[in-house]
Amino acid sequence: MGVAVVQDSAGPGRQGNPLEITTGLGPDGGPGAMLLTCTQAIVQTGPAATDCTALAYPPPVTAVYTTGSTEGSYRNGDPRIGNGQLALSGAAFDCGAWGVEDGPGALAVSFLNEDDPQAGDTANANVLDD
Repeated sequence: MGVAVVQDSAGPGRQGNPLEITTGLGPDGGPGAMLLTCTQAIVQTGPAATDCTALAYPPPVTAVYTTGSTEGSYRNGDPRIGNGQLALSGAAFDCGAWGVEDGPGALAVSFLNEDDPQAGDTANANVLDD
């Protein structure tokens, strides 16, 4: 159920090299495990942004959400804050507790943002949880 997202940034500047996404890492996730592949486009905003539909989004990229572990990193990266790497985990679902608020289960995804104007190459994450 583990996922690794890697990009060869080739150093400073935006190179646009493809993402390398590897799934099926680590042990079987067991009952309640889930892997969801989709496309998403993300743009970082300041707190004053009130209408996300009016923002300019980059083209969508493949994202893999998992109840297992996910890691994001660069080869030949240019991070200006931190190290451009992260790792986190989701949590398996319990179908019997599906309708329970704050019940078990969370989906985690790591995604990369090459050449962010302030931070350079950054690894980022979302966790979807009720």
